[in-house]
Amino acid sequence: MASSLLAALAASLCTSLAPRPPLPPAAAPQQTPPVADPTPAQCDEALETFANSLADVQAATLADLAATLDALPAGPLRKQRERAAKGLTVVPAIGPPPFFSPQEFTPGEAARGRVVRAPVTPESEDAAAQRGRFRPWENDPPFFGVVEWDWAGDRAVRRQEAPIDGYGQLWNALNGYDRDSDLLVASLLARFDFEEKLDAKADYFAHSYCDLAGHVYPEITLHDAWSSGTGMDMPDVDTIAWARRIMNDKSYVAPLPADARRQKLYDSLSAGFLEWFRYWVWIEGAAQIWVNPDAPLRDAHEPMRRRLLHLFATCDGDVDKIAKRLKALATRDQFIEAMDAEIAADARADAAIAKFVAKRSEERWAVARAAYAVLRRHGLLDG
Repeated sequence: MASSLLAALAASLCTSLAPRPPLPPAAAPQQTPPVADPTPAQCDEALETFANSLADVQAATLADLAATLDALPAGPLRKQRERAAKGLTVVPAIGPPPFFSPQEFTPGEAARGRVVRAPVTPESEDAAAQRGRFRPWENDPPFFGVVEWDWAGDRAVRRQEAPIDGYGQLWNALNGYDRDSDLLVASLLARFDFEEKLDAKADYFAHSYCDLAGHVYPEITLHDAWSSGTGMDMPDVDTIAWARRIMNDKSYVAPLPADARRQKLYDSLSAGFLEWFRYWVWIEGAAQIWVNPDAPLRDAHEPMRRRLLHLFATCDGDVDKIAKRLKALATRDQFIEAMDAEIAADARADAAIAKFVAKRSEERWAVARAAYAVLRRHGLLDG
């Protein structure tokens, strides 16, 4: 961080907007800004003041923000975003994540009324408790967005027709994320996501989590539940769906007896998730860190940051070159081995990484400071 002040800004915004972690630029450019950067308390207050302002004040502020950001010099992030806007097809998503049907996978139990599934109300205490248990926000991007990469369908999807709301737009800018950062990341994943053989597993884990009582939680996917590391029971509906769709084995019938065959099914499911998750963390991390070198990674995967930054530095940030290398390395383990060998053999590896990070930081700081200026012009930021 450039200063303890900006580190505090990250912590302050994280508190005000939990659970999404704000990620300001990793390091400030060397020149002294004409006006001091705001304190964390001032940024929090500006966001709150904006949220409580009249609609015309908000509209004027957002229009000014958009024009100010668009007038900034076009760096690598802006140029890649503009390419994405021209070349990336975005399709609308069809409703909430699906869930596996008892009628399809456990028809006997469904016919006897033993398995019934129904979505829970997101505002219910039950839904809140399950969100707290599985922490789906840990798999969200570190910014507000409406466009996402569909790993199973290999396409960009728009989760909602409405644009990012004003608070989200302002929050993004204050944290160094330019307009349409969601589109930018989706375009990167369109280039980096190469492993089609995992599409079926991606589709499986994109289904909604359901408990043994038949409650469906549309805000929590199986990916969220499994990646949380929280122990859970898997209903026969979902495990049999894995057997049929992934293992191509139709011999499993509910109720599943507690025997070696069921354990084999569970072992296959666990191994399949690990394979999918390791790939997802690697490729998702590549897209997020290309945009923001300080983007969050889970603690266990933090060593991936230096390796990814080394790849970006050696490819001069070129997306096509990076995508080609990722595909050529084929697996995360081979990527790790190759990057570690290259870093060990290059005495200037960290200097090249620092240069890449500095360029990203400069562009992201320009966005954040543009947001400061807009807020000051509209009387929403003191200091």
